Amino acid sequence: MGHGILDGVVAIEWAKAVYDSLDALGYTVSWHDYLMEHSVSMEEIQHIAQFLDTIWVTEES
Repeated sequence: MGHGILDGVVAIEWAKAVYDSLDALGYTVSWHDYLMEHSVSMEEIQHIAQFLDTIWVTEES
């Protein structure tokens, strides 16, 4: 999960509460916070790409 620490739209505490809830349910969740507002950054996109690389399964023909 990722969240901007300067986000004025969705409070970071709400995002952290979702993270804590998922963790308590046994999900493996990583947390990243970013120095940005309610937006997306290149650093976040890179983290998302790394995550997708770990779960992406390709089928061989």
